Amino acid sequence: MEAKGIPADASTWAVLISAAGTMGGMEGAFRERVRMRVEAPEIVPTPAVFAALIKTCAKAGDLEGAAKVLKDMQRERVDMGRLPLEAAMAHNALLQAYVEAGEDELAVRLASSMVDAMLSIETKLYDSVLDMAWRRGERWEALELVKTALDNCAFYNYAVLRYVEINTSPDTPLRMKLRSCSVGAAAAQIALLLGLLEGSVHSAKQLPTGGIRERLEIGIGQDSGARALKQGVKAVLDEFEIPGVEDTPDGLAISLYEVYQWLLAEKSSVKGPVSERICNTPTDL
Repeated sequence: MEAKGIPADASTWAVLISAAGTMGGMEGAFRERVRMRVEAPEIVPTPAVFAALIKTCAKAGDLEGAAKVLKDMQRERVDMGRLPLEAAMAHNALLQAYVEAGEDELAVRLASSMVDAMLSIETKLYDSVLDMAWRRGERWEALELVKTALDNCAFYNYAVLRYVEINTSPDTPLRMKLRSCSVGAAAAQIALLLGLLEGSVHSAKQLPTGGIRERLEIGIGQDSGARALKQGVKAVLDEFEIPGVEDTPDGLAISLYEVYQWLLAEKSSVKGPVSERICNTPTDL
């Protein structure tokens, strides 16, 4: 490119490092990174440069080396870019390496740090991490991942709840999209939403009137993956005796009136908060 008068930038070097890693493994990739420092010291590296190194390490099975690359990036001056996923490219590369290697604890820990730092997690990785936490019995961790992400709005376009459509008219159902979402992710998100409903009920000490929504519609989809997700989500709701659940062509619907009545019932108060019960009850889901 430079021979044609086009100066190399950080993106060019990221491609060169990735290609060198494909051809020469870790040695080739890191040699190219050294060449970048020597030949182009004026170029500030981007997360894509470090993501290329992390992916090369992961391909070689060196997760410690991959983690060290991320630490090196955090010590250097880096151009984080303007787009949320661009800034988190190296973090997502390491997160993907942990997920693919089945390193559940490392994956959940890294994802939590990313949410705290308001770094965007790729949707599939976010779902995978929530699924890992849920299956390992770390339900509070899954719930905190969802809650913290909602609180800081770190990546609402990518993962959290897909979206919750809230219309001012009480006649309009509350809608939650769960397409391309794992059972663990769906369960944590539904638990959080039910917990929010429970908080509003118990703070009022009576059944809300006037502005109450009658239904919560959970859109899941209709393909084979969606059918499996629907079964998993329904099993979660059945396990915790959530009332008013019915099938819809696109997913499930919950009668919020019945949920409010259930939350107000004495047996609900005796058993403890719904989010606590969901997180503390053993399950194979």
